Parts: sequence; structure tokens; C-alpha cells
Amino acid sequence: MKKRIIAAAIAGVVALGLGACSSTPDTAEEGSGFGNCEVTGEKGQYTLDVITPGVLTTKADVPSVGGWYNGDTIAETKDGADYCLLANIAHRAGLESMSLDKITFAAIAAGRAGSYDMIAENFTITPERAEVLDLSDPYYQSTIGVLVKQGSDVTAENLVSKKIGVEQGTTYLDYANAWGVTQEVSVFPSLAALQSAVASGTVDAALHDFAIAASAANASNGQLEVVGQILSDQEFGVVMPKGSKNVEVVNQILADLKADGTLDALHQKYLTEALGLDPASVALWDVR
Repeated sequence: MKKRIIAAAIAGVVALGLGACSSTPDTAEEGSGFGNCEVTGEKGQYTLDVITPGVLTTKADVPSVGGWYNGDTIAETKDGADYCLLANIAHRAGLESMSLDKITFAAIAAGRAGSYDMIAENFTITPERAEVLDLSDPYYQSTIGVLVKQGSDVTAENLVSKKIGVEQGTTYLDYANAWGVTQEVSVFPSLAALQSAVASGTVDAALHDFAIAASAANASNGQLEVVGQILSDQEFGVVMPKGSKNVEVVNQILADLKADGTLDALHQKYLTEALGLDPASVALWDVR
């Protein structure tokens, strides 16, 4: 079991709890409420308490990298691993469409996302976040990617002495401090700002979800690279407002999506393509 968990973490694209069987997917028709997503399972098997009848109201920090949401704007976003996860939850709850609006990751983490039913935003489950938000059971386990400027001298041995940057609202500041970094960690308001800081040399390395870091490097025209990945206890959950009536139902749907292979298929389809590399080719670092 331990080997299986570590292998999944290194891959960075494998859902927790791989299914032994798969469901026959239905591709959402053009103009449908679920964009380009393939939805599986029985429609209306479950019931959700939603703001607008027939609609799943959600938000995302777009543009995004890593294959979680594909699109430079909300209007262009029609698929991605997290987008289609929500589409499948909505489908199995008998809903007809999703309403997607823009939000920053920091606002979600602070519990200031406004009115919504649920959000999937590679959001790490922590006790502190659970105090202000309701979080589902985990649906994804991630490693931490170390993103640097091409040709950097950052290594597993000297990372803690380097200037490190993280995105505001993420958990990577806590990880860096726990490793005993010798310089103050810089916090940037967005992923784009963090990437720019690495490219310009403002920071030596950025810490982020491995899939996001690898995708950023893949899209950088050779400016950036991921030189290492670090095992962590990061598990992503679906975010809901505190006191939501939907937590139990969402957990039941997630369990079904894991068991029938839908969740794994989404991650293989959207995340693997975005990485631009074989995760197993990136060295596993121990910086503790």
C-alpha cells in the first residue's frame, strides 16, 4: 500500500483510489451546460442543494495552468480536470449546467468567495481551512514541484538556503518554513506573478503543485524548468461554504467517480497532456 501511494504521488496525475472498472462516458453536446466534458454515470442519482435550480454555481482562478481549467478567460473555459470533475458531480446530481465565475485562489482560501455551491481549485485540505470552509474527502494527492529558471544551480541540498517564492493563499509557505529555510519566503498575489519572479531571478525557486509547476515550465518556451519534486501530505478536496448541506452527497459522488475510474480518466486526459514530461523523470527530493 505504501509503495502504491508513493508511486501515485510521484506521478502527480493519479487520482486517490483507482477504480477497477470504468463507466461509459457521454460527451456533452455542443452548447450544453457542461462544455466539452465527458460525463459518466446515472444522471440524477443524487440530489444537491443548489442556489439556482438545475445549475451548479462555481468559481475558478482563471487563467490557470496544469490542465485543471483550460482557457484564458471564463468564457473560453470549457474543460479541464477540475472543471470536468464538477461537471460530473453536477450530472450525477441531475443538474443541467454549470455557472462559472472568476475568483482568486487567495479569496477562496480566506473564505471570501461570495455566493457559490462548490469550487474545485486544486485546494489542499488543512485543519485551518476546515475552520472557515467545508471540504470534501480528498480526490487527488500531489507532490510539490520546484520551479526554477533554466540552468539554475538549485538542488535538493541547497534549496533551503535559496530565495523561495510561493503563491498567496497556498500551503507552500508553511512547507518552506517547516523545512527551515534561511531566507524569508516571498509571497506573490498570483501564479503569473510567481512565474515572472522566477524568470527574472527575483526568486531562485518557486514551490507549487507539481502538475502546475511542470505545466508552467512546459509553456515557458524554455525559460523555466522543474528540477525536483517533494513528497507531501497534500490532498485536494472540493470546497463548499461553511455549513453546506452538500458535503455528504459530494463525498458519495466522489467515491463513485473513484470506483468507476472516471476520476482517474479525467486526470490522465487533462493533467498528463499539460505536463510536457514524464513525472517519473523528475528527481524526488528529501529536504526535511
